[in-house]
Amino acid sequence: MKILLISEDSLLPPSYFKMFEGDYIESKNDVTVKYTVDSAKDFLTDIIIERQKHLDFIIIDYNSIQFEKEINTLTEWLRYTKELYSIKNFKLKAIPLFLMNNDLLISEDFFTQFQTQSDAPKYHNGIVEKPNDFSRIGISNNKLASGLDSWLDDLKSDLDDLDIDSEGKYLLDLKIFEKRFYKLRVLSNEFHRNSKRLDYIWVGNSTNIVEATGDDILKMLKQYERNPSLRNEKDVHDLLRSNEHLLKGEDYYHSLYEKHFYYPQNKRYVESDFINFKHDYSLAKDEIFEVKLPNERFITKTKIPRILKQAERYFNQVGKKYNSYFSSEVNKEEIAKRLKDEGIDTFSLDFSLSLLMGREEYRQENQELINKALLYGQKRVKLITYDNLIDRHQYLHQRVTRFGLN
Repeated sequence: MKILLISEDSLLPPSYFKMFEGDYIESKNDVTVKYTVDSAKDFLTDIIIERQKHLDFIIIDYNSIQFEKEINTLTEWLRYTKELYSIKNFKLKAIPLFLMNNDLLISEDFFTQFQTQSDAPKYHNGIVEKPNDFSRIGISNNKLASGLDSWLDDLKSDLDDLDIDSEGKYLLDLKIFEKRFYKLRVLSNEFHRNSKRLDYIWVGNSTNIVEATGDDILKMLKQYERNPSLRNEKDVHDLLRSNEHLLKGEDYYHSLYEKHFYYPQNKRYVESDFINFKHDYSLAKDEIFEVKLPNERFITKTKIPRILKQAERYFNQVGKKYNSYFSSEVNKEEIAKRLKDEGIDTFSLDFSLSLLMGREEYRQENQELINKALLYGQKRVKLITYDNLIDRHQYLHQRVTRFGLN
């Protein structure tokens, strides 16, 4: 899920995001944090509305009366706006919005904006209890889970009212739509104009992302533990290609495998393992994705630790070679030509870089040194360990089965 967190505290500890990880987000990168109400509204207007990006819910964490007054103004605007979001699929005024519990919420101050105290729930979908140790909130018996369930129920009701399904199997009868669109709770009156109706991983994928995939990954990791000399990247490629949710997640609609891109007037080419192409509604960037083996380590075991030469070569392959090629205007025409052959019309020279390699225990040997080595100018290579891959699968399986539309 993609979250907008509006926080009065600008010094959130890294453990703060553990409340949501595994249940509502894959990692803290799925959370956009704004520390002022004005910047939050700018994000909603400039990114979510203007660029039609997707957001799953908003959560607000504050402590002062002044911040609360600003929040009240924002939420009042939000609940009366006629703006749409997520490529005009949904009404922004219906987006789930939650408050983190604090001392002010038990006073009368919060309700001074509203005519009666009973009006407050129209502005937020519930008050979420924040664990003192930032432990996981969980996916049941809390206002966050029930509020998201209510939004999904409203979406199902909208589809039922229009006599259509979530996957576009049944054509929308425009006569029915014209008669009933005024009933819509969360769907916009323009969603039917999209060529791909409700093209989200959480729609219609409960049987496609099977729980056993996690066991397949663990089985592969045990093989490499028993035989450290095993060198077969193709096995990993096959696993990823047969379980594309591991590559695409919530942000990408297509993965291109081992495509050749040539240098100008040259027979030399670059070939990343995968290129992942983002949905138009996604906040992410197109992604260059390279695969290395799970038994690859990062750090030497010498007295003064340093990056292993093999690891450094892999880092440079992504951070220098691929980054240089795909960000160059000189190669733009070649890139466009090769992608057009695959039916892909757009690719931005502003993309992200990811490397699947090693285990989490290897990263923890010297995370600071590894992070420094993965920084290439203004870009950072995102290191994904195979433990992260298992976490991604578990999160996505729960996403489509617990908070999905099926």
